[in-house]
Amino acid sequence: MSSESEIKIEKLQDSSQWLTWKFQMVQILEAGEMFGVVNGEELLPSAGEQEQKSWRKLDAKARRTISTALGKQPLLQILNCASAKSMWDTLKSVYEQTSTASVLFLLQKYYSYSKDPEDDIATFLSKLMEIVQHLRDQGEIISDSMIMTKVLISLPAEYNHFHSAWESVRPADQNLNNLRARLMAEEIRLSAQEKVKAEAFVARHQSRPKTKKHQNNNRKTTTKGGLAKSAKNETQHKNVEALVCGANVSGKQESWMLDSGATDHMSNRRDWFVTFEHYNDIVRVGDGRAIKAAGKGDINVLVNDGQEWVQKVLTNVL
Repeated sequence: MSSESEIKIEKLQDSSQWLTWKFQMVQILEAGEMFGVVNGEELLPSAGEQEQKSWRKLDAKARRTISTALGKQPLLQILNCASAKSMWDTLKSVYEQTSTASVLFLLQKYYSYSKDPEDDIATFLSKLMEIVQHLRDQGEIISDSMIMTKVLISLPAEYNHFHSAWESVRPADQNLNNLRARLMAEEIRLSAQEKVKAEAFVARHQSRPKTKKHQNNNRKTTTKGGLAKSAKNETQHKNVEALVCGANVSGKQESWMLDSGATDHMSNRRDWFVTFEHYNDIVRVGDGRAIKAAGKGDINVLVNDGQEWVQKVLTNVL
């Protein structure tokens, strides 16, 4: 089995690595019973030759452990250090930057932090906890309650309902681990919901030329969903823009299903037409019934193209 001194970690090169390097080094030093010598809790005994010899051996072991885990620049900082504690204190003074300005900068970063749209929940929480750990290293007291509050107010709008759900959790269960687990479960639910959500979008439809003559050329039949589709024999090509809607359609009278496969659309709302031409015609619907069309005209509609709502015109609506 490898001894503590043989455990290798990534060498410290600059301040960006300090937090993780320090964490790993403390684990190694504690496992080797050397951290008391490093942080000053175990001083050189004033008496007892054997005790002094054991302390110096631990100090030498700690100095070797620290120095062999440093890159060139950090190593230059400790060349004149005679003890492991001196090495540790020097590294902390250089890389922790315990100045007031540094604390203020970290606090500003903490309070202004919000979730990046490109980050998942795990990454978002990891970045926040890194800021928190830096503040704690500077001596700032950041409680778990403060962190949980910061997490909740930093979430994007789609998580607004999560706040109420979290408030309903028993106070005894409101902790960071539970919050993390619930947020990651909510992220999975929202992701699945987004995939099946029916969003309106504009589709450009190329009508196919009809090669066969149909009987009853002047009849119109409806497509599934109650919308009229012309059965006239037309061989010309034309591009039409139509709104493709989701499958969930309200039963209210204000609802209107638009079918991108229909040549003609129908509406019973005269007040929607911006132009209207009276004429009499018979429309044959899907169940075989014949209904009268009073006229046709244009209707303005708002269409979502995936980015914004734009105005379009549906022409020759029956």
